[in-house]
Amino acid sequence: MNDLTIVFIGLGVILYFFFVLGTVRLAIQKGQNGLLWFLVSLVLPPVAYLIVLTSGKKEKTETQPAFFENIIMELTQPFIDLSNTSRALLGVNISYVLEGLTYFGVLGLLAIFFNQYIGLDDIEAGRMVGILTAGITIAMLFLGATVDWIGLRKSLLIALSLMLVGRILLAVSPDVGVSGLWGSSHLFAMLGIFGIILGYGIYQPACYAGVKQLTNEKTSAMGYAMLYALMNLGGFLPGIISPPVRKSFEITGVFWVYAVLTVVGIGVVYFLITKKAMQKAMSDLNQNEESKNVEQESKEEKGFKLFVRAFKKQFNEKKQSSITAIIIFIFLLLVVIVKEFFAASFISNSFNDNVILSSLFGFNWFIALALIGLSILIYIITDLRFFYFVFILIFVQTLFAHNWLTIPQYTSRAFEGFISDNFEFFVNLNPILIFILTPMITALTSKKDTYNMMIIGTAVMASPTFILVLGPNFNTLIAYIIIMTIGEAMWQPRFLQWVAEIAPKNMTGIYMGIGQFPWFLTKVITSLYSGWFLMNFCPIDTLPSEMNTETMWLIYGFIAIISPIGLLVAKKWMKKGFKTKA
Repeated sequence: MNDLTIVFIGLGVILYFFFVLGTVRLAIQKGQNGLLWFLVSLVLPPVAYLIVLTSGKKEKTETQPAFFENIIMELTQPFIDLSNTSRALLGVNISYVLEGLTYFGVLGLLAIFFNQYIGLDDIEAGRMVGILTAGITIAMLFLGATVDWIGLRKSLLIALSLMLVGRILLAVSPDVGVSGLWGSSHLFAMLGIFGIILGYGIYQPACYAGVKQLTNEKTSAMGYAMLYALMNLGGFLPGIISPPVRKSFEITGVFWVYAVLTVVGIGVVYFLITKKAMQKAMSDLNQNEESKNVEQESKEEKGFKLFVRAFKKQFNEKKQSSITAIIIFIFLLLVVIVKEFFAASFISNSFNDNVILSSLFGFNWFIALALIGLSILIYIITDLRFFYFVFILIFVQTLFAHNWLTIPQYTSRAFEGFISDNFEFFVNLNPILIFILTPMITALTSKKDTYNMMIIGTAVMASPTFILVLGPNFNTLIAYIIIMTIGEAMWQPRFLQWVAEIAPKNMTGIYMGIGQFPWFLTKVITSLYSGWFLMNFCPIDTLPSEMNTETMWLIYGFIAIISPIGLLVAKKWMKKGFKTKA
């Protein structure tokens, strides 16, 4: 029964939110005071729900806050719309919540899996997680167009099949051959990761393309909101499913459960997103061939040709600095070639006794060179202000990456008892809080200046990292998760809004796409150093009293706080002139 405690707690959290939000939505629809019933439902959720459900409809009072209504309706509308959507779109959404559950469930356990079952240290385990998360970003870039070539149904089936093979390989890898770095178990696990990367690179773009295809101008916002809501719900569910399974069947058992859920996802796509269901959904939307042709022409106009044309234009406008950047890149390329091919053994022997230098010189510098090359490309094709903006956010975005690179190990090693036994619940608490807090905070701050919200939001997100400096205990952990999530909800939705505002005329699409690159960079960079910090400040098989997690979080706090400070320092320059917006 103790193993099921976290399941009851998780289900209790879901039911609590259901009764609270359901009560307030019904009250608003019946013209009653939603804010009053919200306060009542916080204390007596089931009772308040039954009272409002059986009460009569009244005229709506004028004293009820409009923004409060918008918050509640925005929170609950996606789930109401889910029951009224087409069969094909329903299939996309059910598949998406199952895949969200599976992906985040595997991600939260992956580094620990490589520690315990493949025999890698924290540094190498972190890099494996970085390969998965960064690899998916790259795969989406190259495989995202698959849905345009073979259609939604085939794309989803192929993507889920690839991920199924990948998850099976992960689950069986500890039993295949020898453990350790580049052992047969490690190679099988890497093949599993590769399958997941390929599958997810097709899957997520296909889901978003499916929503676009199965909705029209009036319902598209609903479709994307539904996908966002279900993604967060799926991201929370591993916290209540994983602990009891892991305690009974270990992490490999959890991976097998997620493999079975992937099979269920394949079944959902196969039986719900049929050719007949797609035809009916498209027919209901009254889409005609002319609108498709217009859409295709729009894609061609805004595709790779526009990117090349923008690159040529920007290169000519700042030719001197662009040439300088290219020369620096060529010089760095020569340095990397010498280091990797001619001086590798010398460097390895020279710095073998120094942990920091051996880690710095130990990894492949071609990875860093590729990131620098992409950064130079972004600098050339955009302006300096945009370049500064997206890269200054990398520091606070490292906290996102720590959700799966550090928090799982921190909660399982530095804590004892309930938190350590059920660490997945705390690792996956962020998605459900984001789902609840984002519309609330958005409604409260919608009239605030975008850039100011970016400064405040990143500061709020970075600040609770210093709370963890007080040491590992339940109160500091919960405070960190809640305050960090509030900060995320304050600035993350404003990010693309500011990118759109800062983009020159006719370059909004390019800026939007490039704006995602620093997130990819964050995944790579954080995975390169997070393992070293764990090994030195939160090592495995060490008593919590002998760890030094306080120093680790202090350093991470100083890293994260650079973002709001950098945004504040550059405020006047960043906000100077927005006369030509896209």
